[in-house]
Amino acid sequence: MLRLPAHFTPFIGRTKELNELAGLLADPRCRLITLVGPGGSGKSRLAAEAVRANAELFTDGAFFISLQPVSSRAFLVSAIADALGYTARGVDDQTQLLEALRDKQALLVLDNFEHLSDAADFLDNIVEFAPGVDLLVTSREVLNLREEWLYPVLGMPFPLDAHDSRLETYDAVQLFVEHAQRVRRDFALHADRVHVVRLCQIVEGMPLALELAASWLKSLTCGDIVREIERSLDFLSTSMRNVPSRHRSMRSVFDQSWKLLAEDEQQTFERLSVFRGGFWREAAEQVAGASLGVLSTLVDKSLIWRESGGRYQMHELLRQYAEEKLAVSAEEVRQAQRAHAAYFMDFLEQREIALHSDRQREAVRELDAELDNIRAGWRWAVEAADITTLPKGAWVYYDFSDMRGRYQEGITSMFQGIERLKAIDRTEERDFTLAVMYAGAGHLSIRLGRFDEAQAAFDESSRLFEGINRLPPPGFGMEPMTWHGLLSVTIGRYDEAALFGQEAVKRVEARGDRLGLSFALYVLATATYSQGRLDESFRHAHRAYQESLAMGDRWFAAYSLIVMGDTQRAAGDFDRAQEYYRASYELKEQFDDLGGMAFAVNCLARIAWLRGDYAEAARLFQQGYDLYREVNDPGGLATSLFGLGDASQGMGDFASAQARFESALRMAIDIHWSPLILLILTGTADILLKTGRVEAAAELLALAAQHPSNDPPNRRRAEDLLQRARAMLPADVFEQANVRGEALDLETAAASVREQMALSALFPAHPHRHAHSAPLHQDLIEPLSDRELEILQLMSDGLTNQQIAEKLTIVLGTVKAHNHNIFGKLGVGNRVQAIARARALNLL
Repeated sequence: MLRLPAHFTPFIGRTKELNELAGLLADPRCRLITLVGPGGSGKSRLAAEAVRANAELFTDGAFFISLQPVSSRAFLVSAIADALGYTARGVDDQTQLLEALRDKQALLVLDNFEHLSDAADFLDNIVEFAPGVDLLVTSREVLNLREEWLYPVLGMPFPLDAHDSRLETYDAVQLFVEHAQRVRRDFALHADRVHVVRLCQIVEGMPLALELAASWLKSLTCGDIVREIERSLDFLSTSMRNVPSRHRSMRSVFDQSWKLLAEDEQQTFERLSVFRGGFWREAAEQVAGASLGVLSTLVDKSLIWRESGGRYQMHELLRQYAEEKLAVSAEEVRQAQRAHAAYFMDFLEQREIALHSDRQREAVRELDAELDNIRAGWRWAVEAADITTLPKGAWVYYDFSDMRGRYQEGITSMFQGIERLKAIDRTEERDFTLAVMYAGAGHLSIRLGRFDEAQAAFDESSRLFEGINRLPPPGFGMEPMTWHGLLSVTIGRYDEAALFGQEAVKRVEARGDRLGLSFALYVLATATYSQGRLDESFRHAHRAYQESLAMGDRWFAAYSLIVMGDTQRAAGDFDRAQEYYRASYELKEQFDDLGGMAFAVNCLARIAWLRGDYAEAARLFQQGYDLYREVNDPGGLATSLFGLGDASQGMGDFASAQARFESALRMAIDIHWSPLILLILTGTADILLKTGRVEAAAELLALAAQHPSNDPPNRRRAEDLLQRARAMLPADVFEQANVRGEALDLETAAASVREQMALSALFPAHPHRHAHSAPLHQDLIEPLSDRELEILQLMSDGLTNQQIAEKLTIVLGTVKAHNHNIFGKLGVGNRVQAIARARALNLL
């Protein structure tokens, strides 16, 4: 995979640099290379071309990560994760990202790192914890890390004599002519050769300076440009030795451009520096007071540029220059940042309804495009404790983070706002804003499996709303009873959840809140399903589904389809359940919602398991696991692992089942998720019965069968297995086991089972493995897994990585990760060697 920025002009020269960089990139000693040089020296473009020419060195791809819009260390991890197509979530997003990188063979190009020097230690962590990941950094300053290999990037070669017969071969001349002819189609080198050579000498071949000089050809001749430079070197460059190298040429260009701007143009240029990642004309007008005429002037003077789609961009160096000008007046800074924050909090608020309407996908795209501005606007609003703008954007920022799977970023932003507002004087608006933020933080805490934190956040939100005698405004998920109901059903308090759900429906209906109604009905549907009231649950879920579709909210409609499928599965109608699950998957796929897709896939996997198609169940649970790994949902990962273990035990592979159950149980215990713990204990008891440990099985089944947090299908499974145990034991022995089981504490029992699994002492070794399992003897230090063998076979059949991903219904990155593991276990470096080695070992 090669993710590099698109360039619409040819890359010129730098042959020597490209050859030298190719040697460094191929050298295993060079794990961290820094292209260091002054602004405008062409580091970014050179880095991109060097990677493009050497992409084959990196099995898992090369990723170009622009750090221009990343304003602080806090968002560096998010920027890297977004470029990899992975969202770091969990308690520690840095640790999660390092884990994701640990087994990759990839190159990360971190462009424009100079303003993140305080984060250089994180690059050290990547080098240490991800031995297959190399870093190529562009920066105006060295990183001062022991692992760093410095590669200076200065100006391009330029001629010393205007009569040099090789004039057209010099890189600096070629670059200037290329840009000159874009501005003046009739520009001819032979007519201006003396002036071109002199200009190249003055700017010392600096690429950006050459480009800026060429831009003046719209209003000046090449001779005029040279004369301006000679009259005042500040026009483009300076020969003063005591000026820092990073200021030697580009600040001169910027200063001269600044002097040529009218006062209103200067003010606009300054204010535009508050934008991150570009801006639209409307935003520039409202935030910076930019008229169309002024924007056109700034485009003409190469201070900003307009993309083909109409969005404006400003180079980060120019943005920093403008920001310095703005910083001369602290009041101007405050006003510009306040205007920016207000605009983007309004921008969020304006898309609240759209996010759950027929404009849903369009709204998501719009918010994606402005994510860097949203982050900056949120940060400024939080710093200013602006209770005028924060409540406008808080709920939508949470909602958008949830929809895009950016759970950790969302919860961090909510708590940043909470801590700042807690430090200011109490007012009704402050408490209202805090209540909204606590509610958003609570929802995201559920996503991360942090149920105690979710409960505390919801309680505090409700307390604040009650204290000011106000309700949240109408909207999707804004009703407090839905928050409490969602958490209650998640952690297995079903009776309580049903009461919350009933009250939520009553409240939103009384308020005429259609956006809130679908959420409230969904909560009630999940609660009544978990109570075993299947017909009632289906009615609520179907109504929630219809309400969502009526509003155009296809994203949330997919969740109601899952509950509808659950009720049919519990009723034994597997065909109908499968239809609902597939429909849910297809809706989530339209939004590239990996977590939602994983949820539906796991449901489909359980249908395959119930039908006895354990190989298909394993395939689907693996797909669910791979998807959940992309979003790092701990509960989803544990559920998928349990499903894989259940499929293994169905195929008679009890050793694999035990390993997967142990991992899943560890995760479920860590997040105190009772329903999942009960699933795993029931699956464990199933194997205990099959291996003759009937009394131990009966104890676990007695616990599961009567526990109030068990859901209907698993309760029925536990009850069926318990009756089987009754038939296998003497009556008195069974009764004693039953009494002991009913007296067990759930988490204590789970901890004991997990400890035995960790010691590999729970199940006896099983003499037979299923045909779908990996061979017992692979003659390898670390055997290949079932999935790795499957991919190896497809590889030998000639399928590409993309074809393998499509055939197995997994993401491309997962195939590459498996390839990396396969190569490592076989001790080879590529596909051809892997296939040959596998055949020699009789694995194919």
